Amino acid sequence: MTASILHLFPADMAHIYRHYIRFINEHFDASAHAFLLVSQGASETLEKAIPESIRRYDNITLFDYDDRRDRTSLFSRIDRGRLTLCHSLYFPVRLLVQMMLKPYRMRRLVWVSWGRDMTSWSAPKGSLRRRIGYYFRCRVPYFVAIFEPDLATFQQNYRSGACTFLAGYPVTIYSGLENLKEVVPSLPHKIEQDLPVNVMIGHSSTDELRHLDVIRDLAHLKDHNLRFYFPLTYGDSAYGDNVSGAATDVFGKKAICMRDSMPLEDYLNFLASVDIAIFNTERQIALGNIHPLLYMGKTIYLPHESVLSKHYRSHGVPIVDYESIATSTYDTFVKSGDVSKSRAYVETYELDMDRFVSSWSDVFSIASL
Repeated sequence: MTASILHLFPADMAHIYRHYIRFINEHFDASAHAFLLVSQGASETLEKAIPESIRRYDNITLFDYDDRRDRTSLFSRIDRGRLTLCHSLYFPVRLLVQMMLKPYRMRRLVWVSWGRDMTSWSAPKGSLRRRIGYYFRCRVPYFVAIFEPDLATFQQNYRSGACTFLAGYPVTIYSGLENLKEVVPSLPHKIEQDLPVNVMIGHSSTDELRHLDVIRDLAHLKDHNLRFYFPLTYGDSAYGDNVSGAATDVFGKKAICMRDSMPLEDYLNFLASVDIAIFNTERQIALGNIHPLLYMGKTIYLPHESVLSKHYRSHGVPIVDYESIATSTYDTFVKSGDVSKSRAYVETYELDMDRFVSSWSDVFSIASL
């Protein structure tokens, strides 16, 4: 039996799709869903990168878009399905063009936005590739936001009459957060005992986190008892090199630049050791890091007018304004507040499996129209 609901993912985004594939296979009819992982070359390397935790599922197929036979097979699968969900639009522009050239493909297409694939294409200007990308986004008939504010951003940026849904990824549920229930904020104790305070800057090697600005704004605190952690495992490696060099120049041995990937359990233990986290970005990003940090009562700095800050503050979650860092004293920078609502937010919106199942059931009901 051919699966009727197809999920297209960029093959190199295993850290995103591994939990989602598990979620669908555990809570829906697995035979009705197929996961098509699209790469461009080096398919053997990417196949080895598919996490062991999902290799046991037989509804996952890897396609090399640069290979003509794979490309033909991919579109054959799409044409036989009833619904195609593009998880992000980080695919070759040629794939988007092939979808638009066949109206019946577009009629059954759902765009599940990851944030940057929406905000980075919000104007019909620039190169032909960018104009095609913008036009495609305006044409999609169905749009899924994985984060509530993305609905408004989509409606503001695109001339679209798409039917919209809100359905998040249950990343936090599958992250092993239950093992961190007993973690309590350690910041007051560390300050009292004059122990090093661990500061996390960003979560990946992407310039949208504006690491260099953060380094500049934190420089006046470099002589205090702080350690500065820079997770730079994935993203733009050249940009990561620049960040690593700048951080070492300013903070010396206090800068810990993390370039190697680590098992999920180890990364969660790292997050548990963090006291303060800074995400200097205007858009939706790093939810898989922010939600565990909130759950454990960590102090979070975000730009005051950012989408993330506005959203969390509207739910009563305490967020510290990033803009205050440049003029802060050590005492004000490390000051902790009431974080009781932080855990409550995560428990309500990120740990309710029934809520995720219901939301995605609504999306999948399109296939029966």
